[in-house]
Amino acid sequence: MIANTTYSRLSKRGVQARQKEVMNALDDAAPMTPHSYTDPEDSSLNGVAKAQPMYVDGERECRVVEDQLGTDQSLVTYCRKPGEEWKLKKL
Repeated sequence: MIANTTYSRLSKRGVQARQKEVMNALDDAAPMTPHSYTDPEDSSLNGVAKAQPMYVDGERECRVVEDQLGTDQSLVTYCRKPGEEWKLKKL
């Protein structure tokens, strides 16, 4: 989580709900489809994850996820080899 932001206020179940929708956005074939999530322990914490179109980086498929939670936004890149799970891209 990103310290000192709305993201750091998510409960454990809120983090799980967010991660589930980020993964759903990554698996969605239609780019920029909104995937909404809400922290089950604090309904004021709700956000939307959208994955940009896929691009190829070497042997990996990659997508940038736009994640908006309250007034905070993050852009995070995930990559995978075909047939594998999405993983956070390490810089």
